[in-house]
Amino acid sequence: MDTTRPTLVVAALVAAILLGFVSAHTTDAYHQNLYQATMMPPTHTPQYWSQLTCGWHSGDCRDNVNGAALDWGSYNGSVYDYNVRFRGWLYRNNTTSSNGYLILNVFKQLPEGSSVCDETVADVIEIQPWWVRYGMHYLHTNNSVGGGLSLFVDGGGLGGWNSPTVAYMIDDTGCATTGYHVHEWPVAVKLSSLWENRGRYPCCNYGGGQFTNNYEANKTHIMQFWQGHAGVP
Repeated sequence: MDTTRPTLVVAALVAAILLGFVSAHTTDAYHQNLYQATMMPPTHTPQYWSQLTCGWHSGDCRDNVNGAALDWGSYNGSVYDYNVRFRGWLYRNNTTSSNGYLILNVFKQLPEGSSVCDETVADVIEIQPWWVRYGMHYLHTNNSVGGGLSLFVDGGGLGGWNSPTVAYMIDDTGCATTGYHVHEWPVAVKLSSLWENRGRYPCCNYGGGQFTNNYEANKTHIMQFWQGHAGVP
């Protein structure tokens, strides 16, 4: 009796299954990567504190409606700073191609409908095949850079630290604003989960403002994006 034949058949079957599994999960390897963005306050330089002038809200802060936006002021009690920064850590689990794999595409968003407010968008783009992974909107600003900015991404710890200036606050003529500030909210991205730090930052109209540290070493962040699904964008 040939006892080796069933063994060979089973081995061949297992090999075929494994080959199919590997093939299905490696042909588009970039689909498998896990991404994370941990965002920090966008205003003032690291040696100063940022001032939160309105907590989580939607629309005009004075409407006192809960939402996914935060307002940050130009003055923090010590200095004025009108620059707006895309500030935080970027993580990608595949460290073999972590650097140079994501770029920040900054552009001016044209007003829609009856809106006359000026807006800058900063999208984090996966270069291949040019998909938006996450990003931020900055209302009451003009963009100060164009095209793609290189980003530092890391596969360990919180990720790579980034703090490029992407826009500056303006006197948004015709838009219902109260002084120089930036109204910031996340880019809605398909298949991206978003965790907002609502325990640290208050809801809705905050009143006199709250100061928060924007040092790189400080872990008190605004929000986190997570994204990573095999085989789908």
